[in-house]
Amino acid sequence: MKIVRDFLFSAVNREFLIFLFFLVLSSAYWLMSVLNDTMEREIRIPVQLTGVPDNVVVLADSMPQLRVVVRDKGFVIATYMFRRQTPPVKIAFPTYAKASDNIAVTASELQKLVSQQLSGSTKLVSVKPDKLEFGYNHGMYKRVPVKVLGVVSADDSYYLARVQFRPSYVTVYGSSNVLDSLTAIYTERQDIRNVRDTLTTVVRLRAVPGTKCVPDKVRMTLYPDVMIEVTTSVPIITTNVPVTKTLRTFPSQVDVSYVIGASQYKKIGVSQFTVVADYNTTADGAAEKCNLRIVRAPRDARNVRLSLSSVDYLIEQ
Repeated sequence: MKIVRDFLFSAVNREFLIFLFFLVLSSAYWLMSVLNDTMEREIRIPVQLTGVPDNVVVLADSMPQLRVVVRDKGFVIATYMFRRQTPPVKIAFPTYAKASDNIAVTASELQKLVSQQLSGSTKLVSVKPDKLEFGYNHGMYKRVPVKVLGVVSADDSYYLARVQFRPSYVTVYGSSNVLDSLTAIYTERQDIRNVRDTLTTVVRLRAVPGTKCVPDKVRMTLYPDVMIEVTTSVPIITTNVPVTKTLRTFPSQVDVSYVIGASQYKKIGVSQFTVVADYNTTADGAAEKCNLRIVRAPRDARNVRLSLSSVDYLIEQ
């Protein structure tokens, strides 16, 4: 501690500290002098359209940003340059919408709106673009389902039992020729993998040119489920047997294996499976085996397969 104190108060370092003090003081004076000078800078201000009715489709891909040149003292300009988010210029649809399906904001009106976002001491030098115009129409509408775009998948040994949207249907406004070809609205591209637990997230809907979607985002919930493998014995049903004959199979039942979510297991019964032995595959008794096939299975059952693809048989007259 004594060594540090001696170092700080030695003659050489005392002179350095005095030099550093005056350097900081002069820098602060220079900065205050600069900030007190009048200067011009260009800033960007976003535009926000407010009060737009649901059935109005604005024919613009995005709202522009205004490039505004302002003049003021340096410290005022600095607040414009370094603030995190500039308040937008708000354009009220009912005020500026014209009967010709056009929104027009003149140069003088635009300057007045921009001035409301600036300090009272700031002089507005220029605004680009100097006026704003947007087309719009009162679109027809159509209710369409929401579907996911991209990749959503469960972890190993799980499967995605259900993807739920709230709301599941949205209203899309637009011209009749666009709506006629629209069968669904998709989310923005997703990449969600290895889901093990129920996951809920808010996703935006993918924009379709010339349309407006209400709402423009939905709540998406993913429901993963544990996969289990199940085997059950199902009776074999004969088909296409002539009236004068009887087809008997040995055995009369066959094991059917499938993969199902644990939550769906108790909902699956033997009666939901149909396995048939087709008389036509026996070549009227010439074939050694009778082929089997599954003609019906529950929708939620996956990888459904038979333990035997063919069985012994007997044709009785």
